[in-house]
Amino acid sequence: MDNNIQTLLNNIDIILQQDRVRKEESRKRGEQFNVFEVLGVQTSEVRLHSAFIAELINPQGSHGLGSKFLNAFVEDVVKKCKSFELNIATSRITPEYNIGPISEDYRDGGRIDILVQDEYGHLVIIENKIYAGDQPCQLLRYHNYAERHRKLDQEKYILLYLTLDDGNMPSDGSIGDDPFEYFCISYRTHILNWLEKCVELASRFPLIRETIQQYIINLKNILSIMANNDLERYLEILTSKENVFTTISILESSWSIQNIIRTKLVKEIKTFCNEIGLLCDYDEGVVNCVNNTWIRIWDGKYSDVFFRIGTYSHSNQD
Repeated sequence: MDNNIQTLLNNIDIILQQDRVRKEESRKRGEQFNVFEVLGVQTSEVRLHSAFIAELINPQGSHGLGSKFLNAFVEDVVKKCKSFELNIATSRITPEYNIGPISEDYRDGGRIDILVQDEYGHLVIIENKIYAGDQPCQLLRYHNYAERHRKLDQEKYILLYLTLDDGNMPSDGSIGDDPFEYFCISYRTHILNWLEKCVELASRFPLIRETIQQYIINLKNILSIMANNDLERYLEILTSKENVFTTISILESSWSIQNIIRTKLVKEIKTFCNEIGLLCDYDEGVVNCVNNTWIRIWDGKYSDVFFRIGTYSHSNQD
């Protein structure tokens, strides 16, 4: 098995090196220029991602393409979750939609990241999560807003929980005790596929098309997505007849592998701190990503000032 694993890793490493070379060549040609990264908003939920998506799906948006992007969003994202009717022509888009102060029991109020509503009261509610954790009863509050405050039946609204990767679920604290309908969507699958459709729709509008392309590059950088050809070869090797059991064996050990990597990282951080005259200690649970565990770094001359790295909230999917 050891020889099989080494052979598999060697083959995968060749593809990864080729991908790095290809990206470097692309960078030299200027194809990786990313204005969002330059401006420091690469992962900003509010200033970039929610604002950009809201502007694209806004029929009155500055892109000038009317309802084309919204129609594609409804067809390629919303209706892939459930059958849902939205009057595109009368839809209004509001980012950071205020639904009132958060109540003491956290069951009402807050701000919806993106709200889509038409003249018939149909709602698309989007909760956008890049790296931020869930707030107490966050999804429950948006569900309550639709049903209690807007008096909508379930077929008249849809609640979407948008995260970077497939399989990410809202926390129990965000949902609360009462079950209700929501749908998980991801940037990796749903949003990237929709954006590629938007590029096609904007093919005759170069400024809009290239801006969307830059945003796609930004997302792929965040998600560490390799070129399609390399990805196909990568997956072909991993799932080939001679490698599939080795791949499964590695996947079954993935949590232990991650723990070893984290242990080495923590030790390297502590060694580096010692070399530059800083103090460092850490909770043992940080290696296993136990919630609220930390690496603490400080200067002995200023004992009340700490720099902390850690895990506030974690699941095995993170």
